[in-house]
Amino acid sequence: MNGRLALDTTKKLLLNNIPLVLVYMVFITVINLDGNEYIKLQPYVLAAFHLITIVLFALCVATITISMYKTFVVDLLMGKSYKYYSLPYKKSEIIFSKAVPAILIESLMVTLLFRVEDYQDLIMLLVDTNQNTDYYRSEWLKEWASHSIISFVTVLMIVVTIGFLILLAFVISRSFDPSKTVRNLLIAIIVEALVNCVLYIVIENISFVYSDKYTNAVQEAVQASPILTSKELYSSVGLLAYYDHILAAVWILIMTVEIVCLIIASKKLADKRLNVL
Repeated sequence: MNGRLALDTTKKLLLNNIPLVLVYMVFITVINLDGNEYIKLQPYVLAAFHLITIVLFALCVATITISMYKTFVVDLLMGKSYKYYSLPYKKSEIIFSKAVPAILIESLMVTLLFRVEDYQDLIMLLVDTNQNTDYYRSEWLKEWASHSIISFVTVLMIVVTIGFLILLAFVISRSFDPSKTVRNLLIAIIVEALVNCVLYIVIENISFVYSDKYTNAVQEAVQASPILTSKELYSSVGLLAYYDHILAAVWILIMTVEIVCLIIASKKLADKRLNVL
């Protein structure tokens, strides 16, 4: 990956995405804080804010879609970047310099848009003076860290994985029979989607099994001692109390390994098949 090309791509993507997403986050935060002692909006102002957030959300989605379209379709699939940048840049260098920043930045933008609640709850805690005791803050932060952060990271990893799957599909489509690039791209995407759907179904089935085991263990513990506190209840069921966290960690590990394999496969295939100009 060429540093200058990657930096140039990163700057353009950040300038195109960050301002809109930040403005959206500000407006959606104000709406969620409405009724708090610090923010009390009139009904017509609140309605205007809702309308603005809808428009901003649509603009953010459109910006992300256009950025990805320009990166993968216009720059790489149609070959604009290959014509724009002169030698000695390799095609594989151009591909990774354009695609990797796009995947990482747009994945973060998508996650910020669709996981609003993960940072909204934290803001609510910071401004809520009615329940702002040290004990409440400490317990809530633990709960937030154990669920929201894991949830945010998991969604981010899923979107990043999808991005690198698209990159591999693109490299495959460009590597074999350029006259049938679109057909090859569709076949590669379908195969990748099927493989990952199977993996997702396996993980979900495992999660369902352990969810049942956890529910049964809790019921047995409550029947044995109905006066258990939440902490004692968690202790009584052992590791089953954290089955969702363990599965989330396993899922993130699997996606990390998959991303690394996708990058290696894309790089090797691009170096072998696409560097002949």
